[in-house]
Amino acid sequence: MPDDTYGFDYETMSKCDIRLGAYRYSSDPSTRILMFAISKNGEPPLVWDYLRRQKGAFQMLKEAIGSGALIYAFNAMFECAVSFYRMLEDIGLEPPAIEQWRCTRVMTLRAAIPASLAGAAQILGVQDKDKAGKDLIRIFSDLTKEVTLTKGKEKMKVTSPLLESPIPWDWTVKVGGEEMTVRQAWEGMIAYCSKDVEVENDVRRKLRKFELEGFELEGFQFDLRMNHRGVPINRDALTHAKEVIELEGEDLRQQFEAITGLQPTQTAKFLTWMKCRGYEEDNMQAATMEKALEESSPVRLPSEYYVTESSRGVHVELRPKLELAEEARKALSLRASMSFAAVKKIPAMLETACPDGRMRGLFTFHGAQRTGRWTSHGPQLQNAKKPTIDEPDAAYADICAKTDRDLLKMFYGSIHETCASCVRNFVQPESGELLDLDLANIESRVGSWIAGCDADLDLYREKRDAYKELASKIFGVGIKDVTKDQRFVAKIGILSLCFQVGPKTFFETCATWGMPISKKIALETVKTFRGTKPEFPSTWKAFERAAIDAINEPGQWFEVNDKVAFACSKKSPFDRLIMRLPSGRQLIYPAPKVERKIKRHVDFDTGEKREWETDEISFYGAIKGHAGWGRVSTYAGDLFQSSVQGTARDVMLHGCLEAEKRGYNIFSIIHDEAISEDGDLQGYLDAFCTIPSWMPKDFPLAAEADRIPYYKK
Repeated sequence: MPDDTYGFDYETMSKCDIRLGAYRYSSDPSTRILMFAISKNGEPPLVWDYLRRQKGAFQMLKEAIGSGALIYAFNAMFECAVSFYRMLEDIGLEPPAIEQWRCTRVMTLRAAIPASLAGAAQILGVQDKDKAGKDLIRIFSDLTKEVTLTKGKEKMKVTSPLLESPIPWDWTVKVGGEEMTVRQAWEGMIAYCSKDVEVENDVRRKLRKFELEGFELEGFQFDLRMNHRGVPINRDALTHAKEVIELEGEDLRQQFEAITGLQPTQTAKFLTWMKCRGYEEDNMQAATMEKALEESSPVRLPSEYYVTESSRGVHVELRPKLELAEEARKALSLRASMSFAAVKKIPAMLETACPDGRMRGLFTFHGAQRTGRWTSHGPQLQNAKKPTIDEPDAAYADICAKTDRDLLKMFYGSIHETCASCVRNFVQPESGELLDLDLANIESRVGSWIAGCDADLDLYREKRDAYKELASKIFGVGIKDVTKDQRFVAKIGILSLCFQVGPKTFFETCATWGMPISKKIALETVKTFRGTKPEFPSTWKAFERAAIDAINEPGQWFEVNDKVAFACSKKSPFDRLIMRLPSGRQLIYPAPKVERKIKRHVDFDTGEKREWETDEISFYGAIKGHAGWGRVSTYAGDLFQSSVQGTARDVMLHGCLEAEKRGYNIFSIIHDEAISEDGDLQGYLDAFCTIPSWMPKDFPLAAEADRIPYYKK
């Protein structure tokens, strides 16, 4: 590999919405490369634009590609996608090999700082992006909106001045609140592209300690290949599903209008209309409407009773019952059906697909700040609605056969529920089958290993049922007598209590998972878990002690145990707490602090209020539930959870790399699940059950895999 490195950035134009993803955007017929800026070894960039086609920049790019040198970009997947689809036609060069790309944005993700160029530049104290960039992109790149040009008293609306013939160079346009000619704006666009590469170079220099190498570099390149490979979909079946959903939506709209005299989009007026007919809520959000429908009934019962049904029988509460007029129930049901979010994934999958019927670029390497796990965008199959109809596979077969809407309704009921139940099934290759693999209980196994809970590891080695074992202790019954519900309570316990969850949170978690329990069971479960697995409370204390000691005494390592350690660095580019995982990978917590705080607590059992003074650890990070960044507090169980999930991610990545070396074409990572196109099933299992070198050879790593015609988990 040559020693020279290059910084690179594109500016493009397209009618396609960039939010559909880099590959869908790049593959759109309307997309064109307007210019690129390229810099060699951090020197001032050269720019090529499609009007002047400057030779210096062209030769430098040709040299970079031909020599096999490293090419850095901020969000390299975009540059990779544009190069694949447009470079040869628009510039006249074959695109670089995937292995040549490096991503400065991934370096910001590894450093746990904002993953935007402007945000990273601000944190690192380097020169900022050109703030006029948004206006310039609106004028020249975004062909979905019109731009107003002015010349004296004349005005002209265009999608882009560059598409006019001749180009109206002397007309004026607003940039950053100021009037300038189109020619001046174009020169500003060139300067903007060049400035981006300069800022990216500065950010990369600052983050050189977070350079991708070794295992992480292999992972990044695997991710680029996986995103480039794409998720295969059954476009014909999706198109038919979209058509029947649209027909159903129009039918529902007409019924809604006939009842209310309103359009479904007139939310405020509909809320007023509903309140006049017994609706007691303050909004028309999907969850609120669903709750109102569940809590009301066309059958009039005495108002003091509220009746619900569940798998555990009928439950009666003495509380006021919501009574809606029948027309209001019908209108609310229609509105809820039209707002059914789960079916929105169907048009989203079609919109995201490239011309060959594959959804590309869905996954972000090291996307999760705390753990480095993959995140995804676009249709996000990991949170697709679970099937709510009895025979989703049969329904999918009928959709593939283009069964009409009336028959689908007759066979399965609600069109929206039917299509939403089949969302995963639409992931289907044109020929062959899929290999679907899940790492078995990976977080529980890794958590027990890091905590040193050998009894749990033996349990997994002997292939005993961990959930039944805990349930038998919680409920005081024999393992053979554990019921399905009792096992599920224990399962929630194993998945959450190892991370220092208390009885109140456990009580609420069970309810969220559709398994409400009593306070007594919640208290008993936490007591049993901590009493029978003392290694976990000891590990929480060790995590807290090591993290606090590291922050208070920078420059030296403090071990939690022989697997995890903490250190605090005061060196460039910023102060940071470092957690070293068993794999050697480091998790970063910028600007850490330890402060004495008053902690207040209400005892879940007695209701007694207590308060005490304690050390609180905080760092600079993304604030959960908000778009911004700021101080984020953490605690021992949270740090332990990050170590477990981060290590589980490393195990998954090791399996992916091993499987790919053996010829498997993985195209999707969903949580702890890896999906590949056809191949030998046992070989796929063997690849993922290969123990990484940094784990003990007797670690009970296991997986479950199946060969399936389409994705249907």
